[in-house]
Amino acid sequence: MSTNKHILAAIDFNESSEMMLEYLSQYADKNDKITLLHVLNQGYMGVNLSGGILPFDAEAKRLKEMTGQYFEGFDDVENQIGFDPNDAGDGIVRYADRNDVDTIFIASRDKHTLMDKILGSTCLRVVNSAPCDVVVIPHGTKYRPMEKLILAADKGVSDLLTAERFESWKGCQVFFVHIIEDDQDDFDDEKKQLMVKLFDQNDVDFSFGVETLKSQDTVKAILSFAHNENADAVLLRKSNQSLISTLFLSSTTKEIIDKTILPLIFITTK
Repeated sequence: MSTNKHILAAIDFNESSEMMLEYLSQYADKNDKITLLHVLNQGYMGVNLSGGILPFDAEAKRLKEMTGQYFEGFDDVENQIGFDPNDAGDGIVRYADRNDVDTIFIASRDKHTLMDKILGSTCLRVVNSAPCDVVVIPHGTKYRPMEKLILAADKGVSDLLTAERFESWKGCQVFFVHIIEDDQDDFDDEKKQLMVKLFDQNDVDFSFGVETLKSQDTVKAILSFAHNENADAVLLRKSNQSLISTLFLSSTTKEIIDKTILPLIFITTK
């Protein structure tokens, strides 16, 4: 990966966050700027007897401990405590937007509360709203280099093929996988644009393939293909769904976050 990136690690002090930090500490370059961020919402606010807000000493201490535990030897690591009156996910997104964050790392929990299932988890909110790439590390995932990548290809995927993206895939094997539900699905034009963009770049330094699979279950097909190919991560284009869409419509994004055992990289164009 390229050096001198600003990576934001969203922390909520559970076991999944610890596993995500372990993964990030091996993924990131020593020259990258790393920010550990814990966002409190209104439900965590406390008031002392004189009417003031209680200091968040315990959270600050834990963040400092995590910094030393996982990022010893890194050049630029800091920790921050934020506050959002509504939702921690909104606070994470706002911080990333205001501080030129290139990538957000966040853990998906092993279990979701009933409220998470109704409203969508913090992880889902960040994926849908973040202004940058988001890497979701599933609970229990162990680090291994991202050398074989599966990119879920749909219409518009060729827009993601920037010079920066090509550089980040240097030395990798990338499969562009498109899922069709029936024979009426038309991906031919997008496939042509994809191939033209790949072959027109003289500096492409990764191997690639394009696969079309027929399935009624997009998520199952993508994850099964990734498993069969022994992939290291699955890449998806960010959908930027609204909260209403998340609540009332079938969300492929939510489903794949819930079911994956591989890191997910939600990529965006800027």
